[in-house]
Amino acid sequence: MKTKFIHILCSFIVVFASIRGAFVYHLGFPSSAIYNISALMLLVMGAFSLLGLLSSKLDVAVILLKNAVILNAIFFIYIIFSSLTIVVAAGESDSSLLSLSYFFLIFPIVFVFLKFDDKLLTKIVYIIAFITVVGVFYFFNLALSGGFDAIYQAHSILRPDEFRYSRLGENLLPFGYAGSHHDTANILVICGILFLTKFFICTRAIKSVLYISCYFVILFAIMLTGSAANLLVFIFMSIVSLLCYIQKNRTTMLIGFFLFIAIFLLIISTIANIDPAVISQFTYVFGKFNPETMDENLWASLDVQSLGDSIMSVLFGFGGYMEAPLIVAEVAFVSLLSRIGFIPFCILMFIGFSPIYYIALLSINKRRQIQFLQKNRLSNLTRDFIIQSRNEMFRVLMMAMPVLTGFLTLIHYGSVFRITSIGLFCVVLAMFLREYLIIHQDMTIAQSS
Repeated sequence: MKTKFIHILCSFIVVFASIRGAFVYHLGFPSSAIYNISALMLLVMGAFSLLGLLSSKLDVAVILLKNAVILNAIFFIYIIFSSLTIVVAAGESDSSLLSLSYFFLIFPIVFVFLKFDDKLLTKIVYIIAFITVVGVFYFFNLALSGGFDAIYQAHSILRPDEFRYSRLGENLLPFGYAGSHHDTANILVICGILFLTKFFICTRAIKSVLYISCYFVILFAIMLTGSAANLLVFIFMSIVSLLCYIQKNRTTMLIGFFLFIAIFLLIISTIANIDPAVISQFTYVFGKFNPETMDENLWASLDVQSLGDSIMSVLFGFGGYMEAPLIVAEVAFVSLLSRIGFIPFCILMFIGFSPIYYIALLSINKRRQIQFLQKNRLSNLTRDFIIQSRNEMFRVLMMAMPVLTGFLTLIHYGSVFRITSIGLFCVVLAMFLREYLIIHQDMTIAQSS
């Protein structure tokens, strides 16, 4: 694919939205202007993508996702106009309408990125991951050398009047260029799992080393951010990806086993040469998993009484205006349900977890094709098809992991729906869909022949 200006422009918008804090902190641009511009650029990109999506003819293989994205955009009209009606009737003003808009208008850009070359999409992830990691280490070093005053001053540049100081013990949590350790960790989690799955798929030694190196650097950076929920999702999805890799065949099982042993020995040898006092600076995030130190407000507003008081917002949305108890829940799935209502929530969940649906669809088509070949006693074709489809299913499963990882982070805070993360999420979803369409086309050809 020849890179055109529109490709560069769309790539810049997503990268700019994810690392916008670097422009604010290092170049002195006004934070409010930069943040509003990045949000507006994504919304305009989403709106134009929606217009193109309405007039385009897509492959029938992804028509359900296309319809879900369009229907999700239609609910944008319902949410916005209903919110305006409530605000006007109450005689108040509301500044949160812009923050709600990209819930419904952002996803059409997935189909724009679907036309991009995979190399270009990977470069976008590289740039976002590299600058985000640099930001984490920069502010971590700033915290160690300058202490609270230095961190407070830095945060006042990135997010004026919104300082939320997070610490555990004597450790200062670096918040990266996103100005929030949760939002920064969310970006890193998506990028890290993508590099891990790329490592499992890659057949070139040099690229494999690069991917796995990026993964461990990102793991280290996530630990520094102190975002326990994002780290938990990262570890969980890393284990799931590793188990899928091990089950591929006996060869990969041995590779996976020796890889684990090598990494374990490397970590042990590194820890053995580091002062225990220094180690605690890198592992304090695990203390957040201790029930005795866990935030008491994590499961607040999730009792039966709160659910009963929030039932209207669960059905129709607008929990903020109804002052529904669920709206303040730190579990983002619940808060989001109360904010937008049941039907828009279901559509949004389908878009985010759509890889599960398409993987299940591929699995069904695979079994049907195998049954057809066996029924016609085509043993050679059956064996070749099973081997080919197994490899293809493995690839598409691996490419689904970053997408599922991004949406699983909604168990806490929901940073995936921040301007800094949502563009990156659309990129990895497009990468999955590209892989899915290739495999779907191969299976269609095999069935027709």
